[in-house]
Amino acid sequence: MQDVANSKLAYPTDPLQAGLYEAMVYRYQQERDAKNIATATMTDDQVAAKKKVDQATALRIAGEIFALPKKDRMLALMKMPVADRVTFAREINGDQRNELLADFSPRERELFQALSSNVDASGLVQSELQQAKIIRAVLSQRQLLEVMTDFWFQPLQRLRRQERGPLVHQRLRAQHHPRPRARKFHDLLFATATSPAMMVYLDNYTSIGPDSPANVSANGKHGSRGLNENYAREVMELHTLSVNGGYTQSDVTQLARILTGWGVDKSQYGGPFEFNEKNHEPGVKQWLGQTVKEDGMAEGLRALTTLAASPRTAHFISYLLAQRFVADNPPPALVDRMAHTYLATTATSAPSSAPSSPRLSSTRIATTATRSRRRWSSSPPPCAPPPPIPPTPARSSAL
Repeated sequence: MQDVANSKLAYPTDPLQAGLYEAMVYRYQQERDAKNIATATMTDDQVAAKKKVDQATALRIAGEIFALPKKDRMLALMKMPVADRVTFAREINGDQRNELLADFSPRERELFQALSSNVDASGLVQSELQQAKIIRAVLSQRQLLEVMTDFWFQPLQRLRRQERGPLVHQRLRAQHHPRPRARKFHDLLFATATSPAMMVYLDNYTSIGPDSPANVSANGKHGSRGLNENYAREVMELHTLSVNGGYTQSDVTQLARILTGWGVDKSQYGGPFEFNEKNHEPGVKQWLGQTVKEDGMAEGLRALTTLAASPRTAHFISYLLAQRFVADNPPPALVDRMAHTYLATTATSAPSSAPSSPRLSSTRIATTATRSRRRWSSSPPPCAPPPPIPPTPARSSAL
């Protein structure tokens, strides 16, 4: 709305969307003007008088709207003066509001809800996401898949009420939300790592290599930008190795250096994932006892591959799965056996595809993956098969 109000973006061509944008820009300008102009606080009597006028305006408009055929109501509303649109959407309540919403189409209902929301409608977006998640889970014919989807949503989730976060998440959830099907854990890890929502959620799109071209001028002077370690820390602590995963603060910093350049193209507009070479920290990195040679985005791909193939990750993920499906304190022998199966079936090479973007293509990722198999100095140690699990009584509850 701010960019539209400042003429940096054009209004939509769709008349209903354009009408909504006009109302939102009107309210944005009102809020901006109220901050810039020192005005006396309204007295209680003045507030009550204004409320009475607004309610009368809403009743008048309601009479005009309800006199029209149902299919014509939304368009007629969007053609009214913008001040009337805003007042009507805010003040109409009770049975009249319920009747109006019931007669709207789903798209019109969504437009009207947005019309009556605040300028920063992230709360509305988050509410819609929550409703969609529950509705899809309840109505699905594949309930076990929905349980697994909800399970993966917890450690890999990336939704937070922050600037643009929910808006990015809304557009990308259908593409990148971890719905397991026949995929492996490393597939889910790569999908979330290349999700614009994750890059915004954990601020990796702001992480700049201190010695990168983006932070060093032509005369060699360093700028003030630097690393953001949020994603590097969480991908080890919460997504893979666990909080007791044997890494140090130095490993967190080094992984943050490895993952510089992973971000979002035009993040303010909800753009796609991108790798920006100019933001990437050059040089060799020492991470988890390994030497990581300078290789741009391939460094991060290989790092994620190593994390996914780690025995510590195998144990952590296996424990969470057993805890969800078996018991709050699952038998250690069960967790060990699951971890062994995990390691026996986990890929040890970087992915062959990733979301396309202006600066990142699946062809480049495939080339990177082929090259990456020759660059690590060591591979995860083998895991010895655990003893067989003793028989346990069948659980009576169904998933």
